[in-house]
Amino acid sequence: MRRVRLAAAAAALTLAGLVIFPAPAACAACSCSIGAEAEYVAAADTIFIGVVTTTTDSPSAQGGMASTEFRILRMIKGVAGSPPRVISPAGGGASCGLDFAEGGTYRVYSKEGRTSLCSGTRVQGTPSPQPNIDGLPVVWLAVGGGLAVAALILYFLHIRRL
Repeated sequence: MRRVRLAAAAAALTLAGLVIFPAPAACAACSCSIGAEAEYVAAADTIFIGVVTTTTDSPSAQGGMASTEFRILRMIKGVAGSPPRVISPAGGGASCGLDFAEGGTYRVYSKEGRTSLCSGTRVQGTPSPQPNIDGLPVVWLAVGGGLAVAALILYFLHIRRL
């Protein structure tokens, strides 16, 4: 009987460990420093304020790049193509890419038709892009870990009464 209890306790601790400390997910991060406005202006050949009309994320067709078209509200520097389009890394912030929201207004800094988080491009109006949450949110890990700990406590209290 004692072996069964020890085996059950070991299994419960192992399960709790898997819930509280899941295998780490692969991570990547954008590593550009935040520059001054003058640096962004100097580095860009085209700067405009525009509204996103369409965005296409086709990593396989364009080597991991997303294409976004704009309706120009104000041209600040250079000449935009027709239609005004920029290419940025697909995958959002981890790849220094931008998650443009259709209908959102942005101040776009591009060099040879390319932009990224590192170029200074940012939200000018609403709606702002929604962050991508990859993996399990911390709240669910905390709830799962708390439930596992509570289950272990109840289990051991039950064993003591037997």
